[in-house]
Amino acid sequence: MEEDLFIRSSIDVLKLATPKITQGLAKNVGTRLLDIALHVPTRIRTIYHAATLNPALEGKHVALSGVVEGHLPPRQPRSPYQISFSIGPQKVFLTFFNGHPSMFTRTFVLKKKMTIVGVLRWKEQWQIAHPTIIPSPLTSQTLFQPLYPLPDSIHQQRYRAVVDELLAVLPNMPEWIPINVMQEHNWPSWKDALIQAHKPRSEQGVDPTSPAKCRLAFDELLAHNLSIGLLTYHQQEQRKAHALAPDEKFFSTFAELLPFSLTTCQKDACQTIYNDMLRSRPMLRLLQGDVGSGKTAVGFFAMLLATNQGQQAVLLSPTEILIQQQYKALIPLATALGKNCGILTSQTTRKERTELLAKVHAGDIDLLLGTHAVLEKDVRFKALNLVIIDEQHRFGVQQRLSIVDKGLAPHTLIMSATPIPRSLTLTLFGSVHVSRLTTRPKPFLVETKAIAQSHIKDLYAKVLEALQQNQRIFWICPLIEESETLNLTPVTKRFEELQNTFPDVHMKLLHGRMKGAEKNDVLDAFRRGDVLLLVTTTVVEVGVDIPECNFMVIENAEFFGLAQIHQLRGRVGRKGEKASCFLLYQPPLTPTAEKRLATIQAEPDGFKIAEQDLQLRGSGDVLGIKQSGLPPFQIADLVAHHDLYTQAQHVAKSIVETNPFLEGKQGTRLRTLLRLLKGDSLSYIHSG
Repeated sequence: MEEDLFIRSSIDVLKLATPKITQGLAKNVGTRLLDIALHVPTRIRTIYHAATLNPALEGKHVALSGVVEGHLPPRQPRSPYQISFSIGPQKVFLTFFNGHPSMFTRTFVLKKKMTIVGVLRWKEQWQIAHPTIIPSPLTSQTLFQPLYPLPDSIHQQRYRAVVDELLAVLPNMPEWIPINVMQEHNWPSWKDALIQAHKPRSEQGVDPTSPAKCRLAFDELLAHNLSIGLLTYHQQEQRKAHALAPDEKFFSTFAELLPFSLTTCQKDACQTIYNDMLRSRPMLRLLQGDVGSGKTAVGFFAMLLATNQGQQAVLLSPTEILIQQQYKALIPLATALGKNCGILTSQTTRKERTELLAKVHAGDIDLLLGTHAVLEKDVRFKALNLVIIDEQHRFGVQQRLSIVDKGLAPHTLIMSATPIPRSLTLTLFGSVHVSRLTTRPKPFLVETKAIAQSHIKDLYAKVLEALQQNQRIFWICPLIEESETLNLTPVTKRFEELQNTFPDVHMKLLHGRMKGAEKNDVLDAFRRGDVLLLVTTTVVEVGVDIPECNFMVIENAEFFGLAQIHQLRGRVGRKGEKASCFLLYQPPLTPTAEKRLATIQAEPDGFKIAEQDLQLRGSGDVLGIKQSGLPPFQIADLVAHHDLYTQAQHVAKSIVETNPFLEGKQGTRLRTLLRLLKGDSLSYIHSG
């Protein structure tokens, strides 16, 4: 198959990819040929080729070559269909609990020689339930059968057949990895690496450090770092921003308006941002802050600094709740400095939107705050000089670039309340400069305690005691409604139970399917104290500030990662007062879940928690990468391939420095890599 056709093709071009398989793969695997190619097995099933049957094989997967001796149809409606299968003088009975007799007689023809695979059991006779047939006898004593993470609707054997069809049409891609790197690691070609990854010849074949996996991981890492490097070069190095004139008094003016004192970390971050914005090279800075560290105040400083000299600034936040809260906090500061603020969300009426956009375009709005609505094409600025993206990992690369492109070459400040381990920062953000807020304006005095679901009555007693003292309580649940596949408590069910348990308490329900205005009304009532018990999903995870709330319950805590639990418990104790966070879990815990709950109870530092979360959960889950807009690596592992990250960064940097427009033969090969792994994002890289 020609390389461009492979890159563009969807899986339905494969004959064995039935509509049922295509639909089943669409959500969790993907719809492209490449998605199947990179969806490599995660486990290996060892199958033993047995010439004779013996007790040592009981319970193991075996491959048996023999002859069909006879059929034993069921005598009663619910009895199994059995087939007598001989291996020399011995017999094994192949047992099927569903299927039509005609199917068995067609497949297992009398006296036919074949090789079957299944789990061998002894139940007064040798049996194999629902065996599968392999096309030819084994040539070795063991067979290593790949097992894929798949939805229940897709059978492993059927999927392996689809993969076999795909591997037969893989194109020979041009080699984009520098020859010295290939020789250093003795890696196979791209095509051979995929074949080896899908057809492991030993149990080490699924090891992330195998040559095939390392080569494919390096492809992803190189594509990621190269795209970041090219974006930085063409959008930052080659474009000029509006350099602010020095104004040494502005920081003190800003600080005097705040109802609190800034920490040393906040002051340092403000000074760094001020220095960045004095230059004509566009600022590209990541501001990380632990729970309650005050990154919003630093962001407001940057916005007001940008507008201090006739320019405009925009703040992009992921949720209606968060942006409304930020808008209310910014208004007093902006008013005191004579600046006009506007807010744009999906809840803004058509008339209000038209009037607001006209003011933004005319330059009458200095500071615009908004959700995804700000990304629309009709949102145009007169003199945009600063873009702030809050909780940046909730926006995709294209969304982040589309807001940056609304200015000629605006400064960009990325803010994240999710601490990211130092070992990942460069990998995820390339050459972005990083500022960290590691201290809090107020002490973090949240006591965290795990409680088993069987002791929920003890927890109810603590809740009642807090309610009698008019304390406000967050009760967090992982789901809105019941799930057929997850045994987790939905927020709707818990809300009903709490209403029955505490009938005299004014409580409210909050979740992501509610309209923006309704969510704001519920939070405002909770903020005022009209509502004491808020039963909610993780919609309150980021940015929600209810300083008076010092009590939280997180249900099914074993389901959450450390970083998310830390963010959730950051909603309580925000005045620096003593607070409680109870982690309600369902035993028995897995060893990893047990370690997570022990860690979160003992560790208050978000950055240390993030490091431990990375070690405990691995790269597939940390920070919710695949759901968050962070690089969705399919093979690269943030722990196992750490050394490859550094090498990929060096190679990408060298390419950007020597060939930023990807010219010549090697440039063409690298463009193929970017088209293959970065898709539409390549159109945003101004490299020709």
